Amino acid sequence: MKTIRMILAAVLAGLFSLLAVDASLAAAKGKLLFVPYDNCALADQAAVERLRSRGYEVLLPPAELLSDGAACPGQPDKLWAWVRANIGTADAAMVSADALLYGGLVPSRRHELPEPLLAARVAQFAVLHQKYPDIRFYVFGSLMRTSGDAAAGRGGPDYYLEYGDDIVAATALVDKQETQGLTRAEQAELSRHMNAVPPDVWQDWQARRDKNLSMNRCLIDYTRKGVVRHFVIGQDDTAPLSQTQREGRILTAYAQGLPAGKFQLLAGDAPVDAVLVCRAVQDLAGSKPARCLCLPAASITEFYRDNTFET
Repeated sequence: MKTIRMILAAVLAGLFSLLAVDASLAAAKGKLLFVPYDNCALADQAAVERLRSRGYEVLLPPAELLSDGAACPGQPDKLWAWVRANIGTADAAMVSADALLYGGLVPSRRHELPEPLLAARVAQFAVLHQKYPDIRFYVFGSLMRTSGDAAAGRGGPDYYLEYGDDIVAATALVDKQETQGLTRAEQAELSRHMNAVPPDVWQDWQARRDKNLSMNRCLIDYTRKGVVRHFVIGQDDTAPLSQTQREGRILTAYAQGLPAGKFQLLAGDAPVDAVLVCRAVQDLAGSKPARCLCLPAASITEFYRDNTFET
């Protein structure tokens, strides 16, 4: 995991270095409202300081409103109140849907929030757009992880430690059944893993994912309507075959017709806020720089995800 974070840190550093070298941004000044998904993201001030050094004012919420992990979720309703109090003076807002809906990235995996409450929270985007139609909302969210084993599923519900391996194995086989088909032996294996998990655990696990999937659909709808300028979803710690992959296909199909400049589904949760910050700054500057990513081989498969880079 440390290696992964080092890789992601390098990616983020590369993204934000664009702000320091692109002379076309020198004349672009503005005020940016930024809601990260938790206090870990807030603690990394390098990106914010680079924005400020380029003449941008960055508004950040009080740290006590953000999540400090599973034991200390953020305060979404107070975060929304802070956004409402500050959005009127901003030129653009880069906000975490996880923070504003569930209280943070980790709380999004554990919450027991009723869907009407989540619907009321996500509707605040439309309310603010109606009141401030010229302010651009750049929103980043996540698809819940389905890690390769239960030990990697930290941050999930407590029962994941006991049933996580069976949940992961069963959902991987369901994904394979839909995309490739199963052998008779694999069908028997699927039944075994499904039966190893109590029905109430399956119900809780699926209900939470269904709610989160529904909120992502709402944000895609808002992106189509122009309420959200750009919506990016990070697939958090995704195995090649998993429930997360299934949900990614569902949302990709649901977002059909939206260009990459409006909607993206990316691997990982760490780079998505950086992507949106860069996009917001480029929009404010009115520039469209061309960039090239150089890779050390013709084909690279990331060791911690399902993605393959081809050159």
